[in-house]
Amino acid sequence: MENHKYSLQSYAGIATRHRCPQCGENRVFSRYIDNETEEQLADHVGRCNRESSCGYHYKPKEYFADNNITFDSKMDFSKSCTQALKLQQKPKREPSLIDAKYFKQSLQWYKNNNFVKSLYEKFDTESVSKAIERYFVGTSKKWDGANVFWQIDLQNNVRTGKIMLYDKTLHRVKTCNTWAHSELKLNDFVLSQCFFGEHLLKDTTKTVAVVESEKSAIIGSIEVPKYIWLATAGKNGLNIDKCRCLQGRNVILFPDAGCADEWRKKAEKIKLGEICNYIVSDLIENAEKGLDVADFLIREREKQSEMQAATHQPEQTPPPEKESITEPEIERIGRAKKETADYTDEVLELETYFSTATLPTTPVKLNAFTTVNDARVFIDSSLSVLKANITNAAYLPYLERLQQFKQLI
Repeated sequence: MENHKYSLQSYAGIATRHRCPQCGENRVFSRYIDNETEEQLADHVGRCNRESSCGYHYKPKEYFADNNITFDSKMDFSKSCTQALKLQQKPKREPSLIDAKYFKQSLQWYKNNNFVKSLYEKFDTESVSKAIERYFVGTSKKWDGANVFWQIDLQNNVRTGKIMLYDKTLHRVKTCNTWAHSELKLNDFVLSQCFFGEHLLKDTTKTVAVVESEKSAIIGSIEVPKYIWLATAGKNGLNIDKCRCLQGRNVILFPDAGCADEWRKKAEKIKLGEICNYIVSDLIENAEKGLDVADFLIREREKQSEMQAATHQPEQTPPPEKESITEPEIERIGRAKKETADYTDEVLELETYFSTATLPTTPVKLNAFTTVNDARVFIDSSLSVLKANITNAAYLPYLERLQQFKQLI
């Protein structure tokens, strides 16, 4: 049996499994070590065990070749290792792209697409048709009724596609989930994900809403079209590479139930505040575990329908891309209908106060669910949202949080 200088580290507890440098999943990455000294090479030299959904495998031979390090078993390992340890950053590899012909071929057969059919059953035809066209939702033959969520970047490049299967209740079948590049069997594919919906950022006038699932982004765009809705395509999908496209934007992060603190920490870790003005919403933080923004919006719509039926009022379908009294109040739980307001004086007073106030440099806890980690980002993003919606009472929570923050400091 041939003895190799390097091999993947054997499993000896969770400390021997790491975060994959490509897909971002934790405890799935095995690093290469020297079999004599048990020293590790660079952090990104290894293999992800998510072979079907990621497939990352960066070998020692490739690492040495990419960094012009000459090495063989006869030379002094310590010298070679010293060279290698100086090169901890992964060499830049251009992301692979999917031929647009595959993408275009999928934009049909919607009668065989469970996800699309369920949307038409829950929402008005025109709004659904626009959403499907806007996000380029495709149909896949991988499973009967499957769909494709294509990831298209700002340059209209197709990075990849997420193939999924939904049931008739608009919930995904968890065992049916794969990638378009895997099904196409593209050799040496370098996966570099972008936000689902990133191509919509060409519109620079709207606030950006970021959610976890593609379903939430699409339903959010139907119910609250004043935002550009993007999806991270996974709880761990919020990372610095994806977020670079948010430069200078006003952003609201809408994590699923129970994930608000995790997203706050992640946003702080990747220094999201240096890229954009953002706040983390606690919209559904108190809801039952597992609830996502899409389910919340659907639930709010159903509640309003029940209220209208109880009072014998005919249900009014809002015109697409416009606000109406039937639009769910995603910024404030418990409001049954919209009200009119004018925050001009209050906003001007707060803006004047905060322009000269000494701001805290440590986190400020507003309530049990909201902690302000970056005071300036919190103030600027909240004021920006209020100014854009100066007469909309749905945005009262932004004003209340700013007033509360003023009292605490």
